[in-house]
Amino acid sequence: MSEDDDTHAEPGSADGIHRLMDQFVFAPIGALAAMKGDLEGSAERGRQRVELQLRNARFIGEMAVQHGSKEIVRRFKDLTGPGRSTEPERASDTNEDTATSEPTTTEEPAAVAPAPIDHLIAGYDDLSASQVVRLLESFSPAELDELVAYESATRGRRTILNKAAQLLQEGA
Repeated sequence: MSEDDDTHAEPGSADGIHRLMDQFVFAPIGALAAMKGDLEGSAERGRQRVELQLRNARFIGEMAVQHGSKEIVRRFKDLTGPGRSTEPERASDTNEDTATSEPTTTEEPAAVAPAPIDHLIAGYDDLSASQVVRLLESFSPAELDELVAYESATRGRRTILNKAAQLLQEGA
C-alpha cells in the first residue's frame, strides 16, 4: 500500500485493519517468539496453573459432597426420629412409649458398641463408600474385621462390606 491509498481510504478503516493484524497476526507471533527461549518454563507455569485449578475444584467438590452428606443424614434423622432407622418401625404407633423405650435401651448399645472407628479412618461416618473403599487396601485383617463389624452394625453399605470381604479372602 502506498501513502495515497491510505489517504483515499475511509477514516478509521486502515486503523481497524491494523488493529486486527496486531491482534490476530503480530501478537501471537510475538508471544511465540518470546516463548521460544523459555518453552519448558512456559509449559511448567501452565501445568502448575491448571493443577492448582484442578486441586481447588476437587477440594470444593469434596467439601460440597461432605456437607451434602451431613445434611442428608441430618434430615433423615429428623424424619425418622431418635432411635429409629427405618420407616416401617415408625408405623407402629399404638404403644409408642413402651414399644420404643425397651428396644432402644437393649438394641442401641449393640449397634453403638463398634462406634469408635475414627481411629482407623478419621471422619469415617462423613465419607462416601467410594472414599472408604479406596483406603481399605492399607488395612490389616484385624482392622478390616473391625471395620466390617462397625459398617454392618451401622449403615451396612454393600460396597464397603464386599470390598472388605474380598481383601480378607485375598489375605487368607
